[in-house]
Formats: sequence, C-alpha cells, structure tokens
Amino acid sequence: MMWYGNANLNGERPLPPFDWAADRITHAVVWGLPKAIMLFVLFFDPVTRAEVWIAMLICMGGACLLNARRRQRIHCRYTGPFFIVMAAVVLAYTSACYRLAIGHG
Repeated sequence: MMWYGNANLNGERPLPPFDWAADRITHAVVWGLPKAIMLFVLFFDPVTRAEVWIAMLICMGGACLLNARRRQRIHCRYTGPFFIVMAAVVLAYTSACYRLAIGHG
C-alpha cells in the first residue's frame, strides 16, 4: 500500500486519499448511476441516446482518471481513457450518421 506524506511525530502514517472505487455508495453513484441511465435511454430516440451516452461516458471516464490519479489504481488507468475514447466513437458515429442523413435527405 502506498502512503502519502511523511509520518508525524508519533510515527503515525496519514490516511491515503479516499478511494471512490472502494466505497460501495460512491461507486454506485459515480459508475452505477450513469450505467443505469445509459440503459434507460436505450428506448429513446437515437439523438437523445447519443447525447446522453456521450455525457455519461465522459463522466465515468473522468471519474476513473481522477481516481487513478488519486489512488494509482491500475484498472482506472485503463478504463478512464477507454470510456473517453468510447464517447469519441459515439460522437463520431453520430456525426457521420447525421451527415449521411442530411446528404441523402
């Protein structure tokens, strides 16, 4: 386990920063709620679905990157950029479909 800072005069080590992935409630809010919202909007129109998915993927990716920076979690170092790239893929796919619809409409 990595400790931050030096021990105080009594030899006690400071507590490491709070880990979002280790706490059930925070994990449910930061990653579970966006996943649930993404599932819920599957029944919406494609434009709304894409907008919500992009926002949720960016939120989850940002939370992963912040948690990776604070806690040096290996998992978060990979999933953070993955979520951000997936948001870019959804944006690229949506914009390509939009351009095709305008070009043929």
